Amino acid sequence: MGIFLNLKKNTYANCKSYVYKTCGKSILDTLFDPYWNICAKLVSKSITANFLTFLGLLCSTAAFFLVFLFDTTNYKNDYIFLLVGVLIFIYSTLDAIDGKHARRTNTSSPLGQLFDHGCDSITL
Repeated sequence: MGIFLNLKKNTYANCKSYVYKTCGKSILDTLFDPYWNICAKLVSKSITANFLTFLGLLCSTAAFFLVFLFDTTNYKNDYIFLLVGVLIFIYSTLDAIDGKHARRTNTSSPLGQLFDHGCDSITL
């Protein structure tokens, strides 16, 4: 059987009918929600939510490499900290709007949610 599990017959049906429900909002969610709603509306419907998730992962990965590849003790490289801050802000914006965009385009799915949470886990 290898890495595959013995799943019950109704497991696939349950996966298809799964709907994500948020568990509450933080103070920052309430503060940034209007900004995220505007950003989500500006995204073209031809762009997939998973692409937004992937772009966010690229931003966080770039921020990681900037911190660890540049000599941050050298004052000539102070711009790196600003660039890392901008990349992290872009990542958090993309992470917040990918789900909104998926719901707006009726493309949300359990697989998309898994991809989003997987990319978030890599980022952290």
